[in-house]
Amino acid sequence: MELARGMKEIGYEIDFTREENNRWSFEVRGIDKEVREEYSQRRSDMLEKAEDLGIDSKDSVAMAHIATTTRAGKSYCSAEELKADWENRKGVDLSCVYKTMEAAKEKGLANEASDESAIYEALKYAIAHISESEAVFGKSDIIDAMIGKVIGRYGIEELEAAITEYQKNNILLKSENIAYTDQYTTLENLKLEEENIALMQAGHGESKVVMEEGEVLKLLAGSQLSYGQKQAVIMGLSTVDRVSGIQGSAGTGKTTAIKAMKELAGKAGYELLGTAQSKEAANIVAKETGIESKTLALFLTEYERVLQDRVTEPGMNNIKESLFRKIVVLDEASLVSSKDMNRLLKLSSKLDFKALLLGDVKQLGAIEAGKPFYYMIDHGLNTAEMDNIKRQASPSLREAVYTVKGAIDKDEHAVRKAFERSFELIGKS
Repeated sequence: MELARGMKEIGYEIDFTREENNRWSFEVRGIDKEVREEYSQRRSDMLEKAEDLGIDSKDSVAMAHIATTTRAGKSYCSAEELKADWENRKGVDLSCVYKTMEAAKEKGLANEASDESAIYEALKYAIAHISESEAVFGKSDIIDAMIGKVIGRYGIEELEAAITEYQKNNILLKSENIAYTDQYTTLENLKLEEENIALMQAGHGESKVVMEEGEVLKLLAGSQLSYGQKQAVIMGLSTVDRVSGIQGSAGTGKTTAIKAMKELAGKAGYELLGTAQSKEAANIVAKETGIESKTLALFLTEYERVLQDRVTEPGMNNIKESLFRKIVVLDEASLVSSKDMNRLLKLSSKLDFKALLLGDVKQLGAIEAGKPFYYMIDHGLNTAEMDNIKRQASPSLREAVYTVKGAIDKDEHAVRKAFERSFELIGKS
């Protein structure tokens, strides 16, 4: 990229292409393909190797293999030696080269002065493009998105300088967490987090109970559910909040609790609808709980008109009727983006259905922004905590999981010791 930029600055026209490995390459416009191949020492070496091996140079697969297995270290060659080698070759028309060089000389550096605004237009595009799917992103993500717009015109240092300028002006907000260096978000994304919290809090006390707590306890008497699972079922069915949550690590039995909740909700005339981030996850929810499930993206798309206020009053009444006595269950809520969570919460408010969020805050991969499930719990989301791990049948295996789980938030030494202890316990199982 730096070489391409330098050549553009002295007047050469450059054509950029993106290769199959997703890397950028360039060619000087005006230089015939035959000339490029003839004067490419790398190309000559590959053709020579192909001839030695009896491989047809038109065999792209074989030539690609040669390219990856014959690359030698670079050797120094002076400009005079290189020019002499070129001029000694016979049968090659270099007129296109001289013509291109003359055109570049006439054009000159003055005509290639970069428009300073272009780099910031590219930065604005990059932020908008990435923010469509990510609330938090790295510097490398921003640069990758910018390169497609300004490749050959600016160097990496200039792109980084533009990012720093946006940071100084609080257009980009950099993480202060030392564990997430070079991670950014925007003021708009932070405002989205605040709106999600407000939507969740606005639903407090705005919904009817599915079943009274005493009735749930009576129906759960004698069940094999753990204490945490029972608490999750009780909360999910007896809450008067429009939005509620179940927090639990992997193996605590959230799926089993939802299956039990489905059966009891059915007795009260309610139905659970499952949603998940991926089609695979939605299929697992459906298979393990018997709940009709779909991807969150599909669910949100089905009601996009509601979000855009493009539904007539009769149409809105019909949609509300279709979701009457429905509880929308969102699996792995801790992995859902702020934007998708915002859309789900708005639909819950507009269409007046209960939303039950299942997640594990330990799954979070984001930083200060992009963690709606975590922040809603921190700001009053009615949440059932499930800490009793059920998935491991062996007592030794359960103890091993608890050992590691308890060390997750501690220092590196504690985590290492926990893993050592867990391996000892697994050996006993």
